[in-house]
Amino acid sequence: MNLGPDIGTHLEAPTTFATHSHVVDMVVHAETPPTAFAEVGDPKRPNGTVAGAVISRNTGALSYGPVLFTTAKGGLVSVGALSGRFSYTPSDQARLLATSSADLDDRVDTFDVTVTDLYGGATDVPVTVEILTAEVAPIGTPVLRLPDANGVVTGHIQGAARDGGTLVYSLANSSNPAGSTDESAYSRKGGLVQLDPATGHFVFVPTISQATIPGLDTDTFTVTVTNTLGGSADVTVNPLAHLTIGVETVSTAPDVQCGRLAVSEDGPLSFRVGTGPRKGTVQVDRNGSYVYTRTPGLGHGITAADSFTIVGTDDYGRSITVAAVAVCPPLTTVAPVAATVVVFESTVNGMGDQTTRGMIAAPGAERFTSGTVLSTRGSSAYIAADGTFTYSSAQNLGVGHGAAAVDALAADKADTFSVLAEHADGRRTPVLVTVQLHPYNSTPTQGTTGGSGRTRGLRTGDWTTSVVDVDGDDITYSITQRNPTGVVSVSRNRVGAFTVHYESTSVPAGTWYPSERFTITFYDGHLKADGTPAAVTAEYLF
Repeated sequence: MNLGPDIGTHLEAPTTFATHSHVVDMVVHAETPPTAFAEVGDPKRPNGTVAGAVISRNTGALSYGPVLFTTAKGGLVSVGALSGRFSYTPSDQARLLATSSADLDDRVDTFDVTVTDLYGGATDVPVTVEILTAEVAPIGTPVLRLPDANGVVTGHIQGAARDGGTLVYSLANSSNPAGSTDESAYSRKGGLVQLDPATGHFVFVPTISQATIPGLDTDTFTVTVTNTLGGSADVTVNPLAHLTIGVETVSTAPDVQCGRLAVSEDGPLSFRVGTGPRKGTVQVDRNGSYVYTRTPGLGHGITAADSFTIVGTDDYGRSITVAAVAVCPPLTTVAPVAATVVVFESTVNGMGDQTTRGMIAAPGAERFTSGTVLSTRGSSAYIAADGTFTYSSAQNLGVGHGAAAVDALAADKADTFSVLAEHADGRRTPVLVTVQLHPYNSTPTQGTTGGSGRTRGLRTGDWTTSVVDVDGDDITYSITQRNPTGVVSVSRNRVGAFTVHYESTSVPAGTWYPSERFTITFYDGHLKADGTPAAVTAEYLF
């Protein structure tokens, strides 16, 4: 009999107590310790926890331990006694040392997990884990330039990541007003801030200061500096804050003043009208140029002065008032002369925008003051010195629609604007230009649901007709019954659709009441291009 080191040794023992032999299978355990290895994950923020597992190649009952202990560097380890799964959490001191030390050994921790089998065999499995560096908040300070001629301040955040991480910058924080984004925000006093998140460079456009000494007024906004390795810091910026955009008058004429803001065309803002004038109209282009036109016919005793504001809007849609403009064009003392108008072409596009090109002439006029003016109906017209002009209703698409109204007067079918004729003797006289308007209207459409109850023996029918008019016109209707055998009634439901009810007043012929076909025509109160009423007709069969 040989009890060797192999497991499952086969023994055969003869006996003298029987005429045959017995074969006995026995398993003898050799004292070979279990084999195992560790799988380790990456540290997770914010605490640096590392998850992993010790995996054994042996089968059968195994145990793992110790179940809870600390490492030499103060890390806390918990081990599943039956699963071998473990969790490691580094100490704060170890994380701080890993952050500041250049020694690679200070950036890892080690420990052993003991694997024990059923027979007492044990193996210590070494585990090495990475220590997550502590989140060291970055530092930052604002670097500001002096305001430019308009009061705009530029600068940047001088940031530093002490652990070698990458910094990003943002205006989205609780210190700035609600709605702030990484790149755009209002300041505390309503100024506009634009920030480059990658570099920390910013542009600040202040409001017009109301302080006693405007040049010493300041404003506040906050930039959050974030380290991509963890940690952030808020940097408060306090720039000088007084917007001083000058307004230049380019030219004046009776009832007309042209000017512009003293800004460069590549600035951070585009411009439009804010609060409009009381005595006239004003057009402001995106570069800050304006044309003010006093409303004609205001009566005697009117003063020449008027005012309006200009609003600046940045690329992110945030706006501030940048200038209050005072205008005082001379009052008209000479009645305007009607211009002779030659139209080269006049068209209307699908949106109702009328474009008319032509030339004007006036008695004694050598040339005309060039520029853009507003018409009495709010459209624009550009006049060249030679009298050629381009009229556009893009700013007021409703003028053509008003001209298409059934009850439109002759005055509703024309628009006028004034220009100045320049004479050889230096005189300037106002000239009134009349442009005929093209009627523009979209014909309504309809959709009908419902039907007759006649085939069910009923004397009624009910339909719902939805009329769509893209111009938003009020809809009227008329009912046409060529051979009436019943009564038609129409009403509006709560969503604006028309409900049509028919009730037969005839005696039924057998089971069914007599059939009737009738129509309802829906009008939008305007004319089509051919001069006929714009309408849509729905047919109903009872």
